[in-house]
Amino acid sequence: MHLPRPLRLAPFALLALAACEPKSSFPSLAPRPMERALGPVDQAPPETAVADDPALPDRLRPLVEAGHASQAEFDKALAAARRVVAASGPPGSDSWVGAQQAVSRVQNASAPMAKALADLDAFAIEQAKAHPLSPGDQDRIQQANAELQALADAQRGEIEALQARLKK
Repeated sequence: MHLPRPLRLAPFALLALAACEPKSSFPSLAPRPMERALGPVDQAPPETAVADDPALPDRLRPLVEAGHASQAEFDKALAAARRVVAASGPPGSDSWVGAQQAVSRVQNASAPMAKALADLDAFAIEQAKAHPLSPGDQDRIQQANAELQALADAQRGEIEALQARLKK
């Protein structure tokens, strides 16, 4: 037997109305007077000041120096590649292939800089996991990272410039 549509929906309407009872035995979810007096619960407790690690600069120094040392090798490979690329012939020629190989050597010479950056990132993560870092220590790590990243970006730019010259 089929009931008309309004009658089929009647039980659902009654159920919905029953849920709207104005008085309930359940507690209110509104803030209690004590909660209002204490302020918001979701505020984090004030942070305690963390002192700078006096040994951090000495531990950062070798990581930054490794990046700078790799720059000297990169510069040597770059100078040689610039000469070879400038003298290269059309694509496919022997001199062009030699220039491609020179660019590959420059790319290989940039790998130690990438390793220095990765080592610095690993060091920063290790330090952050071991203990909270002071704002000063965070700045020192960020400055070291920015210094090496600037060198790496310059290396990448030089490699891209060599590759662009070979495409012409």
